[in-house]
Amino acid sequence: MTSTESDRDPGIVTKFSPRSVLDTTTLLVDLALSRGLKLFALIHQDAEARSAGLDLPETVLVIFGDPIREAPVIADCRFVGLDVPLRVMIWAQSGQTRVSYYPPAAIAARHRLSTGQAQRLNAIDGLTDAVITP
Repeated sequence: MTSTESDRDPGIVTKFSPRSVLDTTTLLVDLALSRGLKLFALIHQDAEARSAGLDLPETVLVIFGDPIREAPVIADCRFVGLDVPLRVMIWAQSGQTRVSYYPPAAIAARHRLSTGQAQRLNAIDGLTDAVITP
């Protein structure tokens, strides 16, 4: 199941995973690496919150991408570097694991990218579809 709008930001896509946050994160990382993508960071935002004495439900940010495909886009439009490498947030709410990200179309619209430039960011849709498949 996919929700294409968030209450706070209509550009965000949220998909529902049948797995736990940990299992969804592991699968996303494994799939990204198997497809030749680079893992730049895995940030356990919930653990960071706990280390600061705060409570946050399970929330993991995965930052990954393909420097060969993305660097030319950043070179053409430097501010795209604020959105790439690509980011996926895997989080839990009400017992449901969710996978959220800005889709390539939203990034392209924000930075007025050409169709060719936007296509360099398309890996995220297929990757997240594979992650949520039971």
